Amino acid sequence: MAALPYMPLYVADYLADAAHLTTIEHGAYLLLIMNYWQRGEPLPNDDARLARIVRMTKREWARHREALSEFFEIEKTSWKHGRIDAELARVEAKSLKCKRAGQASVKRRLSERPTDDEQTPNHTDTDTSKEEKKVTPPKGGQPYVFDGQVIRLQRREYEAWKKAYPDIDLMASLQSRDDWLATEADEKTQKRWFMSTSNHLANLQSKASATDREPVWDGMP
Repeated sequence: MAALPYMPLYVADYLADAAHLTTIEHGAYLLLIMNYWQRGEPLPNDDARLARIVRMTKREWARHREALSEFFEIEKTSWKHGRIDAELARVEAKSLKCKRAGQASVKRRLSERPTDDEQTPNHTDTDTSKEEKKVTPPKGGQPYVFDGQVIRLQRREYEAWKKAYPDIDLMASLQSRDDWLATEADEKTQKRWFMSTSNHLANLQSKASATDREPVWDGMP
């Protein structure tokens, strides 16, 4: 799992469990759990590497090792921290849930879209020039909420995406995607713009939800 830009820290729990540590040991312990969180996995059971993590010499680490080791479950190759493992699992589960919800919403919207034969053409040639195009309003006479070079969304489609991907700037993401479709995408991708854009937005939502800033220091001894 990719590292998050924040780490939960329950201050009351931390102070209750670590009140006996010296000032130096507090700093070392925080460096250990922050490195653990950033790695997303247990620390190595290697005194030289652990000493580097806490910015200590080998002699200093040997002096403080016992006090710090009591917060971890030491195995043959690793130092495990149950509380951090639980928090990492919770964050990963939340990210996966948001991704699945977005994908389910996209599939539902796709099943409700009319077929190509049922859709009203987006463009008609003018009498004066085939190069000059004008937008034909969608069925019902309502204007498109987003009217790009490739992407054109009616209100119900836009609102469905807005609800499915609440953690991203939808309009800005659509504009960026439309520019890419118009200038860099191949013809097949352009024709399937709705599906490819849905998948693109689902990926953006997944990344955004993984870095959704909950209370920055909300838990971990």
